[in-house]
Amino acid sequence: MNKVIGIVLFILLACFCKAQQVARPMLNPNLAVPNCGIFRTWNGSLDDIKIINVFDESPYKDKSNLLYCRYDWCTLEPKKDIYDFSHIESLMKKALRNHQRVIIGLANMTIAQSSAHFEYDDKQISSPRYIYDALKKSKYPFVLDELHCKGGYSPNYYSPYLFKRYKVLLKTFSKWLNGNVEGTDVMRKHVIYGIEMRYAGYWGEGAINKNIYPSDYKILDAYTDLYIKYFPTIQLIAGALEIGQHCPVYKGESLSEYTSSEISAMRHSYHLLNKKNKFGRIGLFIDSWYPIHPTSNMYDSTTMKVLLDDQNHIIKQSEYYKQNVYGKFFLTGEFDYFLTNYNKDMLPYIFLGDEFTYRHTSSITLSNMNTHNAEKYKKDMQIIFDNTKKVMAYTGYRIVLDSIHLSENNLTFLLTNIGVSRIFHGYYKLYIQIKDNNDNIVYSQPSNFDFRTLDYCHGKPLSYLGQLSKRLSFQLPKIKGKVFVVIKDIDGIEYPMTLSNYGRQYDGGYYLGNI
Repeated sequence: MNKVIGIVLFILLACFCKAQQVARPMLNPNLAVPNCGIFRTWNGSLDDIKIINVFDESPYKDKSNLLYCRYDWCTLEPKKDIYDFSHIESLMKKALRNHQRVIIGLANMTIAQSSAHFEYDDKQISSPRYIYDALKKSKYPFVLDELHCKGGYSPNYYSPYLFKRYKVLLKTFSKWLNGNVEGTDVMRKHVIYGIEMRYAGYWGEGAINKNIYPSDYKILDAYTDLYIKYFPTIQLIAGALEIGQHCPVYKGESLSEYTSSEISAMRHSYHLLNKKNKFGRIGLFIDSWYPIHPTSNMYDSTTMKVLLDDQNHIIKQSEYYKQNVYGKFFLTGEFDYFLTNYNKDMLPYIFLGDEFTYRHTSSITLSNMNTHNAEKYKKDMQIIFDNTKKVMAYTGYRIVLDSIHLSENNLTFLLTNIGVSRIFHGYYKLYIQIKDNNDNIVYSQPSNFDFRTLDYCHGKPLSYLGQLSKRLSFQLPKIKGKVFVVIKDIDGIEYPMTLSNYGRQYDGGYYLGNI
């Protein structure tokens, strides 16, 4: 009996001591602190992913905080005006069970070798059959596109019927998002973290065969505008290959030096980088983050490719990215290979570290990382994993709380983002709470602080620069108790934010002291 009492007292004492430990910064450069959407996976599990070490106080230490999937048009509309969003509903249900949001690639209409395509007349196509049949009878039939897939066909973007039906699809899906996830009171659109606009090119990532690229920029602009119209409050994401692959290198200041398709791509790309909905600017999805590759600089400061603004000014992409894109856009994508034929002598962290830092990467898909040519580097694989973990430690944002000053009536502290990306979503709400000796909340006051105003790390990742911090101040009521800060998801979907601090409580709060 005495032994049992001793164990109970020990547990109570341990809990009490933890509650009394004031939150202190955790600056380990090898630990990731995942928050909304930084690490996204197809199945939600982190069990087999060897390139991250997650801070053990995070509730997302064994699963990602964002689920990801892509959907072909033929899956969403198997027959004309018969819509099937059940796959997305199932994804949302799974996400809610695990306190996750979802990001989806929506309505690819061009063949993708590994997605749910169909074969019509021995043609591999991702659009519905009725679309194929209708265009086959028109002057805008599907066009052979074997850029990435043998036997693949792409729709002719000039088809008015194609655009009309795609518009109906997005409008229908938009209405569906305004309903609740089945069996819950959570609105579907609140579960959506972002929508990738997959209307163009192979798997919707923007890589269109140059032989069928529209020579009128308004054709592709119109598809972008559909997403802006029907999803005004959701983070939209464009395929960066629309910009990186199709824009030409600089040939001179005269437009006569460029083909009509090149001019179209230059202007459409400029518009992609400037269009916005109510949520904000359109983000970018980069298909592959090769450690070193001949095309890896297509989005970088070394690129010679150009844009064209509405006043016919030719703009160098390299300067435009540095001044107007990096750090200002939600930038995401997926890894492709740890190692490639082009990476024979150097390990990828050397390059990924630079890329993620100057591009200010917001998010990355983890679960499709490949190890091409791994046999040659087999002895180095653990080094590769360990180096890549360093990149994962500062991808997205990572918030530190410190410089706590607590008196009877006042509380101040600093918040600093030591990650490389700003926060783009506005559903975080900071609360100051006071608990009595029985851990009952006797005071809870929300702050109007907007986390989107918090700057990001401009220099070396995880560097701790005071000038980037925000000082928050609060007047406290005349109540005795323990003071906590907790940062909640206002929709109640995700767990409260995990700070880059030791001392996270069972309810997601952080102890600041007693009054």
